[in-house]
Amino acid sequence: MIKEGSILYKYGYHFGFTKIGEDEFKKEPFDPRIKNTIIRIIKKFYSIEDSKSLLVFQCSDIDGKENKLKRAKRFNMWFDLSDPDHFFAKKNEEVEVNNINENGELTTEKEYLSLIIKTDNHLIDEANNEFREFKELLSQLKVTANHI
Repeated sequence: MIKEGSILYKYGYHFGFTKIGEDEFKKEPFDPRIKNTIIRIIKKFYSIEDSKSLLVFQCSDIDGKENKLKRAKRFNMWFDLSDPDHFFAKKNEEVEVNNINENGELTTEKEYLSLIIKTDNHLIDEANNEFREFKELLSQLKVTANHI
């Protein structure tokens, strides 16, 4: 789906996070330590990887809790609080997905994506443009796939 040879193709990594194990779907109270773990992982990634590397993050509700928007907002808050020196730039995009439900009615759902890139990456403008184009392509593909 991402064009071969593009910046996202060459330097991009897709990531997300979820709890796994026997309590995977168990509802638990908010744990503020999760923020520190996620941000530490991102910083570690950029300390190891090439300075041109890009991270694409997607909020998911694979666990059935149906709260992608809440998760996206929380991730944005974590990110904003954890990068006071503006070491990273984060661009957010929403993808609208149209589905036909079992009653034949059209429903719209949103996917939340973020591009995380080091601010000193000289490809930042091109990466942001490609990310926006990727969002548009994803929107078109989802609509086409859902109407087949």
